[in-house]
Amino acid sequence: MKKFGLDLKKLQSDGLFQIIDSFAVQSGGLNPVTQEDAIAKSLKIPDLSISVAQAIKKGREEGIPEREKWWVHVDDNTAIITRYNPENSVLDFWRTRHFPSARLFQEITFYSMLKGTVSETFLSQLEAISDGIVDFKCEDKEGELAQLVRVRRMRGKKFNSRWQRLNISESGEVTIVQ
Repeated sequence: MKKFGLDLKKLQSDGLFQIIDSFAVQSGGLNPVTQEDAIAKSLKIPDLSISVAQAIKKGREEGIPEREKWWVHVDDNTAIITRYNPENSVLDFWRTRHFPSARLFQEITFYSMLKGTVSETFLSQLEAISDGIVDFKCEDKEGELAQLVRVRRMRGKKFNSRWQRLNISESGEVTIVQ
């Protein structure tokens, strides 16, 4: 991350950046980032549900400190949670715990779902309760890979739904090719 000009250790110590490495804990092989949150300890819905319910209750009773608001949560492989839980349990958790928590904490969450890793029914239901859907795809155009993105839905907002080509510069900056 240094090539992007980011000092992750400083951002982490300032409380502005955090990695929650659920995979390392689940596999038992790697040493995860120190994390007291139950999310890093288990991907099982009952454990997650208790942890998030406690955070919601505390936030409603005591208020949310500004430092705990406006986090951006990027999930690189959301489908993994369906390996440890039935799809209906995952949807119920998101509907009754995660989304209310995210709204309370004013969090922005990006879930990543690779098509074919979950059922179409699950994917349709997740999309139905989500505020927005952004699609990414890669195409081979004349022997060169093209990275594309589009906003398919954004609840309550106007948006351009056409596929846009992404350009990644040498410095790592991502722009949309016009």
